[in-house]
Amino acid sequence: MKKIVCLFVCLWVGSANAALITTFDDVTADSSTPFVSGGLFFTSTNGLAWNTSGGSSNNGTQALIIGFDGSVTITRDGGGLFSIDSLDAGLSWYTALTSFDLNVGSEIITLGNGYSPHSFSSLTNLTSLVISPGPSDGYIAIDNINWSEADATVVPEPASLALLGLGLAGLGFSRKKRTS
Repeated sequence: MKKIVCLFVCLWVGSANAALITTFDDVTADSSTPFVSGGLFFTSTNGLAWNTSGGSSNNGTQALIIGFDGSVTITRDGGGLFSIDSLDAGLSWYTALTSFDLNVGSEIITLGNGYSPHSFSSLTNLTSLVISPGPSDGYIAIDNINWSEADATVVPEPASLALLGLGLAGLGFSRKKRTS
């Protein structure tokens, strides 16, 4: 019986929250904040969702653009905790610099021309996240924010529950056979 309970706990704990990706492709081009994209709510002092074609950070899709000393605050749409696993960021238009530090919450990343992926391990269980490029003479582009709901209820997949049910039925059958 202990083995069955241990299996059930492992299956239950082993179920993970699905990663969500915010790409800004669901936002009308040239929208200024506040707006919702991919389950996250964005407000800013100077941020826009632009089609990034033509900038040095260009992957052919829309991105969140922060410019000229602006900052962006990210919260989960509807509230709740969230975690940021990674995002793509780079210098964009009107930037004379070849590298630039960007504050992403408690993390500092260095940007160059063109997008590069940045992974995080400390941006967990957030109620909000502020991204601020500091004094800038240009624009910063952010795209493909990989995030997850930190407070979501973990539900085991149906196949795991079916296996657990079969195991419990087999245990009950073997016990019944032994006592007969």
